[in-house]
Amino acid sequence: MIENRCIDDLPSNARTVLGLELLAPNVKSGTGPAGVRFNDRGRNVAQVSINGEPNASNAFLIDGANNLNAYYKDISVQPTVDAVEEFKVQSGSMSAEFGNTLGGVVNVVTKSGTNQPHGSLYEFLRNDKFDARNTFAARKYPLRHNQFGGALGGPAYIPRLHKDLPR
Repeated sequence: MIENRCIDDLPSNARTVLGLELLAPNVKSGTGPAGVRFNDRGRNVAQVSINGEPNASNAFLIDGANNLNAYYKDISVQPTVDAVEEFKVQSGSMSAEFGNTLGGVVNVVTKSGTNQPHGSLYEFLRNDKFDARNTFAARKYPLRHNQFGGALGGPAYIPRLHKDLPR
C-alpha cells in the first residue's frame, strides 16, 4: 500500500498515480519499456501482469467501483496525484470479494470531503533544458510539456436538504 505522503513525494511521469503499480512485487509491464506516457489514455497502465497472469485479467477499482473500460481494456478514470489518498496493489490470496480476477487488484482510494473548503494548484513542467542528452544520441531533442491542474474539495451543499446550512 502506498499512502498519500509517498504518492505526493514519488516522481510519476505525467502525474499518473497508476504508473506506481510497477513498484509493487509481482507486477510486470505488459507494454515493455514504453511505460506510462503523456498521451496514454490508460491502456499502458492497464496492461500489466500481476502474479504472472495475462494482462487483461486484473481488476482496477476506484473507491471500490470498477475502473476498467470493458470495450477498450483501458482505465476509465485516471485520478490526479492530488486527489488520491491511498493506492494499493493486492495479489496472491485475496478475499472472496475479489473472486472475479485471475491476476491482482489495483485499488485507488480518493480523498474524502471535509467541512472546510481546500484546494491545490500545480504545474507539471518537462523541458529539454532540464534534461541531459542521451549518451548515445547525437543531439538533444526538443521537449516542451506543461500540464496544469488542481484539486478542490469541501462540503457539498444541496439546497433544501440540509436545514443547518445557510440558504
